Amino acid sequence: MRFNQLKREIGITATTLGRRLDEMIGQGLVDREVFAEVPARVEYELSQKGRTLGPILKSVFEWVGSNDPSGDSE
Repeated sequence: MRFNQLKREIGITATTLGRRLDEMIGQGLVDREVFAEVPARVEYELSQKGRTLGPILKSVFEWVGSNDPSGDSE
């Protein structure tokens, strides 16, 4: 995805998104590809390492969905 597409989809400020992407790139979770075009085009995608988080995140979301997040289940 391109930067502005990610920003719209997530609903996050450009500054915060830029910082988080830099962190995830540094951790090897996201790959950044720069295309030699005018205007410049940059795309981001999950790296192979980042894709391994999919099953873990799915389990977390399923757990959250099956538990009352407000804590009122008692």
